[in-house]
Amino acid sequence: MRHPAGGAKRKLSASGSHDPGSNKAGRTAMGVERGGDLVLNGRHTILLIQGTRNKATRTYLDYESVPLAMDGLINLFEKKLRELNPSIRSLTYDINDLYQFMDDMEDISALVYDPQIQAYVPCPKDWIKKRCFNHLKRQAT
Repeated sequence: MRHPAGGAKRKLSASGSHDPGSNKAGRTAMGVERGGDLVLNGRHTILLIQGTRNKATRTYLDYESVPLAMDGLINLFEKKLRELNPSIRSLTYDINDLYQFMDDMEDISALVYDPQIQAYVPCPKDWIKKRCFNHLKRQAT
């Protein structure tokens, strides 16, 4: 994978765990989205994914919160990286690689439960990208 100059990178060991030398310190779901975002912890989230034009690739992933959904999507991306690069022991990627993974999908969106209206609110790909970026940024600090 290529990395733009100065881009933040994430390392992944062959076992799938994060390299202890990387700038990411493991995976724990953050309790609350911050920085102008709504409080999203505890809001049931469904990721809707269609990998290719083939409608048979439609699937959904079910999570108890937005941060857990972002972890799930990032784990899906990392699994794909390991499948595409089985001989590389330590993979490195940056946010643009994750964005490209999402852009290569035929469709991706999320449904996030809003208890005030007692309904799921649809969220587009750009919203998911922003949440992934913020989620990874918080894990780096």
